[in-house]
Amino acid sequence: MRATFFTALLATAAIAAPTVQKRTDVAVAGSSLSAPIVVHKRQLGLDLGGVLGGVVGSVDNVLTIVNGLLTTVTSTVGNADSIVTSILDGAVTDVEGALTDVEGQLESAITLVESVVSAVDVSSIVAGVDSEVTSTITTVEGLLADVESIAGVVDVGATLDTVTGLVNQLLAALQPLTGAVSIA
Repeated sequence: MRATFFTALLATAAIAAPTVQKRTDVAVAGSSLSAPIVVHKRQLGLDLGGVLGGVVGSVDNVLTIVNGLLTTVTSTVGNADSIVTSILDGAVTDVEGALTDVEGQLESAITLVESVVSAVDVSSIVAGVDSEVTSTITTVEGLLADVESIAGVVDVGATLDTVTGLVNQLLAALQPLTGAVSIA
């Protein structure tokens, strides 16, 4: 358990370190301007020195990691949903490119969730994060509904199928965090 927790901390350290920005230009329909979409990978709120120097695996440390994870996932999904909403509003001319950006964001979120969930014993802390888990899953389900709405608006079959699959994969990756949480 201690080694796996250590691995999770090291795996998330790159994301928890400095804030990284990914800048993607999305062309707005009917305009020669490009609107920048800035995606922030938020810090998980980890003080690695304190975590590694302290009691590894304590419930407080796991709660900190899981809360940071949920904040990061919610932020990432919110950014992805903003792009999808722009597509639905007709404000994006490069739909394929925008969906590719959404794919990348979702893949990063899935990797992060899977690495944290596999490395920590979430069963001991589920009650401490139940409302955050429910909120995050609701946000992801909202993204899924928006992504599914694109099918009737534009024809980007293969990319849309990939994005839909990734959203479902993210929901599945979050399921271990639901434990005692009842998701409607």
